[in-house]
Amino acid sequence: MASNLALATVYRQRPTLQLVRFLLFGAFAFVEGLFAVIDALRGRRRDWGWHLVDGLIGVAIGIVTVFWPGLTAIGLLYAIAFWAILTGVVRITIAIRLRDLAGRPWFLGLMGLVSVAVGIILVLAPVAGALAIAWLIGLNAIIIGALFVGLGFRVRTAPA
Repeated sequence: MASNLALATVYRQRPTLQLVRFLLFGAFAFVEGLFAVIDALRGRRRDWGWHLVDGLIGVAIGIVTVFWPGLTAIGLLYAIAFWAILTGVVRITIAIRLRDLAGRPWFLGLMGLVSVAVGIILVLAPVAGALAIAWLIGLNAIIIGALFVGLGFRVRTAPA
């Protein structure tokens, strides 16, 4: 959650540093995916398999982005769009499967919808998306970070 808000801040500061931003995105996707994999493997969740898929997608996109930064902006844009859509679908699936727990996890479903929407925008308007990638990723990170904060409060106050 804090990493989303920090990433958004960095993306808004210097919009001319494309390669640095892409590498930051790759590191972000990798770290977020790694934490999701660790969380899934701890086995405390009912649907740990979906969390594992979510994490593996992030790790894979992070590795591709960091180790092959020479990809074209459009290719990387589609990789980011693919990541956003897939993680969004996974989060929506998790929210639907856990709807009977803890007051319905609508925050997680909303995070998924935001990610899918950003991914679709990037796919439908790749040239505009390439120009506005920093703003889209930053906006996505701010919204999802805020939703993670809300989800954290919701889970914290939910009965055990």
